[in-house]
Amino acid sequence: MEEIKVLVPEDRVSEFYRWFADWSDGVLERKANQTPDGAGPERGQLTAATEFWRSLRPKERAVWNLWINASPRMLRADEIVRELGLNGPRDIPGTLSWSTRKASKVGFHASWRFRTDPVTEEPIYGIEDVEYAKLLGRARDAAEGGVR
Repeated sequence: MEEIKVLVPEDRVSEFYRWFADWSDGVLERKANQTPDGAGPERGQLTAATEFWRSLRPKERAVWNLWINASPRMLRADEIVRELGLNGPRDIPGTLSWSTRKASKVGFHASWRFRTDPVTEEPIYGIEDVEYAKLLGRARDAAEGGVR
């Protein structure tokens, strides 16, 4: 193994760690090799998304639920902290890093965004891709038997 040091802009550290986890787990290669069947999400993606949902712990499910329900609107870190009863914004990346790894284990690409709001300069998180949020919503419903 070779150690590589990389400078990352402070506001993109969380995004970098998510990308690195995806890369090291082989998610990027699997995603690059996927071919759509022409009828919406790739065949089997709902199954993989459902397996992903079943692997999540309650706090992980809660943050993904927030994003599914808010999509395409991004949520401020303080909104997430308040809704989930976290100690602070620094608790968010830890919760997300585990869920991303769980997704890669079942062949699903966990896709969420982090950035700084250009107006307020506050950190924001969420799912901007409405179709992706719908897929996750269907997976959630399948995993939970349609009841939330």
